[in-house]
Amino acid sequence: MSELLKLPIGIENYKTVKQECFYFDRTMLISEILESPESSVFLFTRPRRFGKSLMMSMLAYFFDISLSSEPLFEDMEIARHPSLYREINSRPVIHLNLKGLTSNDAEGFFSLLKMRMADLYRKCLNAELLEKLDEHQKSYALEIMSESMGEERLQLSLERLESALCDIYGKAVVVLIDEYDAPLTEAKEKGFYERAQLFFKNFLGNALKGNDCVYKAVLTGVNQIAHASIFSDLNNLIVNNLLSGRNEYFGFTEEEVATLLSRFEFKKDLAEVREWYGGYRFQNQKVYNPWSILNFVSNHFQYRPYWVNTGSYSVLRGMLLEVGQQNIQELYSLLNGETVIVPIRSSLSFGHKGDSVSLYSLLLFSGYLTYDVLPVVGEYILSVPNREVRESLNSEILSEYAKTDQIRRLYEIKNALASGSNSKFEQTFSDYLLSSFSAYDLNDEKTYQTILVTLSSMLFNDAIVKSEVNVGEGRCDISILDKKNAYCYVIELKYRKNRPSDDSLRDTAKSALGQILKNHYFEEAKARGVPKIHLYGMAFSGKRVKVESMSLPA
Repeated sequence: MSELLKLPIGIENYKTVKQECFYFDRTMLISEILESPESSVFLFTRPRRFGKSLMMSMLAYFFDISLSSEPLFEDMEIARHPSLYREINSRPVIHLNLKGLTSNDAEGFFSLLKMRMADLYRKCLNAELLEKLDEHQKSYALEIMSESMGEERLQLSLERLESALCDIYGKAVVVLIDEYDAPLTEAKEKGFYERAQLFFKNFLGNALKGNDCVYKAVLTGVNQIAHASIFSDLNNLIVNNLLSGRNEYFGFTEEEVATLLSRFEFKKDLAEVREWYGGYRFQNQKVYNPWSILNFVSNHFQYRPYWVNTGSYSVLRGMLLEVGQQNIQELYSLLNGETVIVPIRSSLSFGHKGDSVSLYSLLLFSGYLTYDVLPVVGEYILSVPNREVRESLNSEILSEYAKTDQIRRLYEIKNALASGSNSKFEQTFSDYLLSSFSAYDLNDEKTYQTILVTLSSMLFNDAIVKSEVNVGEGRCDISILDKKNAYCYVIELKYRKNRPSDDSLRDTAKSALGQILKNHYFEEAKARGVPKIHLYGMAFSGKRVKVESMSLPA
């Protein structure tokens, strides 16, 4: 590769990126901030690693009255609009990042927040500026800096800092709060959500609601948290999420991806890049994951999941454990290239346990799904955007539903199924049922079908797994068809009550295999020219399984 600017991987400081790295101009977002009514509060929600923090740093450098930032913007699009550009370095700025306040309990969390606010006060109020405050303001500021304040006084710290800066400069301030929802999701996971919710209702509410000291406020996060009462009284809130229909400033467009790859001498077609990292739809515009594209270039164009390594999302993990098995099956159908049609909530409520609408809304706004619009207001066609997310989501679900020893058993089941060894499958699947389920759970054919569909979808991620497939002269219980038509497994299940003998259960498995042959459940695979078609009749009773199988000639 030729000598090029650095790739801004993990760099969130606008000055560093602008001076040293490859950068696509996003400065016209500033115009939307400036052209909004006075005291407007913006909320930008986007998935993690889509450039929210870099955008906040850009806003800080543009507005901060203590800086001289013209060299960082003079060749940017915003400089071509004199009426807007004259606002550069015109306001005091409060830039608070709420990411990374990780603790196992509320006391530890609030201790970290006190440290974060103390650092913010020191940054905004040096010794010279402190002397410009009246005695009451100065005393309060020193208390914050010493980290000695109680929780109730900490609730007022952001509002008091706004007031102090407004008095010093004679101008209303620009407030930037990055990852505003991170503390609430952290509190939800660690068990002190109610306390944190009440705190932030006052902490952010007092700072943003009807405050004459605020010129503009911008918040970012992954989700808009419902029922937190933070925004309930705001009549000047402007929400910008994936569905808002506004201009889009996050992610890379296809043209930008092509430009970046060309600069780094990528010679191949974009189709595979799109399959791996594209497919997102923000504001009805197609975009790519910037984190993934930058890492793809940095790793010499090696296709692999990069986004999966950027951190887990605890709310998703908890919600997956609360939803029903039907939703898990739907998720695996999504992983196999299918779609679901569901209503979407723009805000996330932690109170909707087991609610599929909340699950799909979270998956959409967190970046695991993308959407197409339906004529029905509020309902969307959802799908997995690309291969990277498919692998990421599959591994996250697998890690939630199987412990390490179970994962080993699952792959033994896959290998047994692929080998065509009836005895091996019977043994491995019985072991799995013994270790993972109560006998009371295994009481009908549908339960076994759900288990097998779920496991097959996890393990055969290069195949399309379907249940209740209309094919031949009937309805096949399970079909596992390789996406490249290399193999196909056709499975018919039977359930027996009252503990039948092994021979009787074996006869039932033979009957299931006969049903496949009689109704020609393999016809679609034959029509596709699949060379390896394996037929399985399975009979279950409690934690016992008998299998009869055969392979069709090519």
